[in-house]
Amino acid sequence: MADIQLIKNLCEAFGPTGLEDEVTSIIFKNIQSITDASGYTPLGGVWGLIKGTGEEPTKLIGCGIDEVSFMVGDIDDNGFVRPKKLTKYNSGTVCAKKVTVGNESIKLDGIMSAKVLHLASGNERENPNVEKCFVDLGFSKKEDLEEKIQKGDFITFNEQVSKFGKNKLYGKCLSNRVGAALMIEYARYLKDKGITPKSDIILFFGVKEKVGMSDLFYAVQHFAPKSAMILSALPACNCEKESNCKLGNGIALPTHDGYSLYFGNDIYTSILKSDIKYQVPKNTEEHQSSAKAQYAGVGCEMFKVSLPVRNIYSSGEIISLSDVEEMEKVIKFFG
Repeated sequence: MADIQLIKNLCEAFGPTGLEDEVTSIIFKNIQSITDASGYTPLGGVWGLIKGTGEEPTKLIGCGIDEVSFMVGDIDDNGFVRPKKLTKYNSGTVCAKKVTVGNESIKLDGIMSAKVLHLASGNERENPNVEKCFVDLGFSKKEDLEEKIQKGDFITFNEQVSKFGKNKLYGKCLSNRVGAALMIEYARYLKDKGITPKSDIILFFGVKEKVGMSDLFYAVQHFAPKSAMILSALPACNCEKESNCKLGNGIALPTHDGYSLYFGNDIYTSILKSDIKYQVPKNTEEHQSSAKAQYAGVGCEMFKVSLPVRNIYSSGEIISLSDVEEMEKVIKFFG
């Protein structure tokens, strides 16, 4: 069963694209004692090595850890922060959300706001673009806020992770940091059980994925794995007849995306024949920079395992713990 407290700690940490230090620190502290070697990449990602018997070639399990992020574009005379888009986000879920605005040394709580609906007209009544919003941090003067926050600082959602219903989790960053938590748990499982895998296993926690600058390129070139499994996420909905994938139906196995063909390789085929509960999404997965890493160095065989997520790229992502259990199974199956 997934470690809910670990998921909660990772998801609630402040880790915008470009400033993931708080998250990588949690990860590094967890894996340092349960892997044979660990370290940071030049871009700030974290890796851990689990030594195997050498009977099979090196394998890599990876995920991105940065989150939906915005940037401080300006501070107006009323002390409001004017945000700019940094990563993709769900525009229908931005307004009236709690956010954190900060940098390496300071973090402030605020509320993302926009013109009230009954005063809006025309295009303003559509889902607000983040550039039309403002963040209220409780300051009334520009000068007072500029002592703490500057242009170029980061903005993320501020939402706690909570369990609800029989087996669901709600919160921010579940779409990627659940994968990170499962990778840590996998290393702990091998350590506690005294299991030595047949391959050297590289656990890789990448940064800057959401802006197309994943440092998975470094991991593939540096460690030269024969094969790599990337943990990702896909939008899910149970209320639409033609839904791409659904919560509770198992992991999603995308067949391909703009950079790679996953269907047909040996690992993908083996999973289809196993007892792991899976679904094949109707649509292809979005382009992700991590997929291009298979061409780094001498190249490696790569495939993706995606967690179905409702309200993806928002402050209120929802996942099913039964799907998390299937992702946990596939990590053990691969490793």
